[in-house]
Formats: sequence, structure tokens, C-alpha cells
Amino acid sequence: MLYLAEMNYTGVYPSPHAQPSPDWVAAVHWYEMAAKTDMCREQDSSGRLAGYDSLTGDWPVYRLHGRLAEMYAKGGYGLARDRAKAYELFESAADGATEAMQGRLAMQYYDQAALLEDCCDTVD
Repeated sequence: MLYLAEMNYTGVYPSPHAQPSPDWVAAVHWYEMAAKTDMCREQDSSGRLAGYDSLTGDWPVYRLHGRLAEMYAKGGYGLARDRAKAYELFESAADGATEAMQGRLAMQYYDQAALLEDCCDTVD
């Protein structure tokens, strides 16, 4: 899933005949699917995560939410800008980073959310 998300985010495809053009609508779909998959995983009796693991330790849910928030804040490549959704995703990413003891990253996400809150009157 993450491979497909990154491929659509960057527009770099393995086919030599493909034109490099990002498709952020498709990337959002795959990032959201990866986040849902990670949040639905359950632990077995030994404490290990059960089921298929398509994610690595490099892409916890808060990083996925951070990437989605960046995309919604900027818009483009077929994706409509949605600052309210970006704000919510930055807040979620910041909370997740805080829980994971990633303080600096959490502060970056909180700062981005604050910028969106300042420039957008109707963020709920």
C-alpha cells in the first residue's frame, strides 16, 4: 500500500513508458488505506501483531496523517485543497507523535495546524 501511495505521491512509476506525473487523489486513497490497516491490526496472545503487516516502523499512523495533512493543505495534482481536513490531520498527527515520544515532530505538526487555524476563519 505504501509503495502505491508513494508512487502516486511522487509520480515516479517503474514503467519506462509512464509519464512522471503525481496523482494525489490516488495517493490519498492509498495512504488512508494504510492508516486504516495499521489501526485495525490486533495483537495475538504473545503480544505480537497478528495478520498481514504492510507497514514498516518508518510509517506509523501519525506519519501517514502528517503526509495526508501536507497534501490537503497544499492541494494540487488533482486533489482539492481542504484546510479544515488538513488541520484535523495535523492535530491527529501531532497527538500520535506525542504518544510515540517524538516531541520535535509533534511540535512541527502542531505548528502547521496553528498556521492553518490562523489563515482559515472557519476551521472547526
